Amino acid sequence: MKKRRYITWMMAAGAVLLSGCESDNGREAADGHRIPLEVMAVSQSFLDIEPWSTREGGTAVAGTTRGTWQEELPAGYMPYNVLFPTTTPEHTTIGVFLTPERTDAVGNFVYIGTDSHGTPTNDWLSTISIKEGQTYYLYGFMPRQGAETATITSPNGSGGDDFKNGAVMQVNNFNTLTAADVSVIVGVRAAASNEDISAPARPVELGKFEYQAQEEDHNYVFILLKHIYAGLHLKASIDAEYHKLRTIKITRMELEAIDIPTVCDLTVSIAANTTNSDPVTSIVFDTEGKPTGSPRLQLFPHISIPDTELELQETVPESFLSCFAPSKCQEFNIHTTYDVYDRHGNLIRKGCTAVNHISKEKIQGLDHIGAGEIFTVNLVVRPTYLYVLSEPDLDNPSFEIN
Repeated sequence: MKKRRYITWMMAAGAVLLSGCESDNGREAADGHRIPLEVMAVSQSFLDIEPWSTREGGTAVAGTTRGTWQEELPAGYMPYNVLFPTTTPEHTTIGVFLTPERTDAVGNFVYIGTDSHGTPTNDWLSTISIKEGQTYYLYGFMPRQGAETATITSPNGSGGDDFKNGAVMQVNNFNTLTAADVSVIVGVRAAASNEDISAPARPVELGKFEYQAQEEDHNYVFILLKHIYAGLHLKASIDAEYHKLRTIKITRMELEAIDIPTVCDLTVSIAANTTNSDPVTSIVFDTEGKPTGSPRLQLFPHISIPDTELELQETVPESFLSCFAPSKCQEFNIHTTYDVYDRHGNLIRKGCTAVNHISKEKIQGLDHIGAGEIFTVNLVVRPTYLYVLSEPDLDNPSFEIN
């Protein structure tokens, strides 16, 4: 078994990071000896109506990014660290219900993200502890943040062993527009004691949620995640010819959804199965009686990243992911604030603004993007008439949607 370097300090660090979410750790400890549970997360890739890209760039064709061991995963699923695009670190916490033992508290897996060299990894920090020999049925969702009202019931409401047949999870007043990749757990499998947690040696199947706690140091679990929100992928770059004269640095970018229910009551029904099929039987986004408005989502700067400006490149666009409840958002504005520099690095214009409008009238099918589907919007910065205007006039570029 491949051991994680952080296993000795994992529980202490988790308690500090998420003490507000784990207020009942003491009660769990009183129940008897508890041991930590670790995870290797596998996520469904977004289905883009345009070709989606790998993290390294370039177009990915279905099946070409899957290594030999990844054939043990359901079609369309891949390790979280190679998924692209992904949300920002503050939204990568998986909330887990340990049924039937606990249905009133949510444990957490927190994504660490990268190693000391900045390379994406599949390491997660765990605040979840379990009892050796006990059988659990693991259900949950991502992100844990913003879901303090989450509840879970068994399919017929009786609880207990009925959780082996599935579950119904509900989160009230969840944001309709969010930077989080809203997902639910759709399958789990325990890793064998001699199995590398980063590379499953046998299939990880959809629809299975049972986990029996093993002896200490052998509690590793593979988790499958399914997107239940739709995605909007913004890719910003600068025109190559214009870049010879000017540098553009973004200082702020926001996505505004126009006239929407700002929150929804989210209900997901799951039915366990042994056929390796999607266990999600129903997703309800209830917005009846919810307040409406035009909320803005800050895409840059990121809360977890200290950078205050972002220089646009020609060939490697900057990516921003936002997600929304399907069919609830049909019109958007992209608000960008930026500074303009000449080729010698002199600040020419500060605090420029651009607003780009996206609607179902301009982009066919925008109002029909479903759960797990994503639309990519390419924002290219270029002047209006590069070869006609004089050089001073080139200091007012436009953000154009391709």
